[in-house]
Amino acid sequence: MTAVISGGLGDLGAAIAVHLARSGVDVAIADLAEAPRDPGDLPAGVGYHRVDVTDADAIERWLDDVGTPTVVVPAAATVTTGPLDPAAWRRELDVDLTGPYLLATAATRRMIAAGTRGSVVFIGSWAAHRPHPGITAYSVAKAGCGCCASAWRWTWPRTASG
Repeated sequence: MTAVISGGLGDLGAAIAVHLARSGVDVAIADLAEAPRDPGDLPAGVGYHRVDVTDADAIERWLDDVGTPTVVVPAAATVTTGPLDPAAWRRELDVDLTGPYLLATAATRRMIAAGTRGSVVFIGSWAAHRPHPGITAYSVAKAGCGCCASAWRWTWPRTASG
């Protein structure tokens, strides 16, 4: 079993990676942050790739290196507080909403091509249901991820989405 986790150096992504690795799953994490300097900072069974989740080609190259995953966790996210200019708004939606879609789509296509069943786990947030002042883009993106997760099973064949 192989899991891919974007945002794997963040708190939530790292916790998921550690849990899966300790359960015997091969884990490949991706993040924009620099790789840990000490390889011992990553648990056994966890590999690191520097990937921009807003770049579909970069995601494809990452998956080429990793192979066909059976667990996909698009956990990369960013939260910017306060009013955002249009570029910052787009960047946050790209990371928090488009990134999960790109990773889930690329991985699911590979599962279908390989005839492999797997799971895609979209990460939600309380902010999707109770928007908080100052994190509008994050709230909108997480609401979109929730909708994406709900629609996923209708968009992709049951053979891939379990």
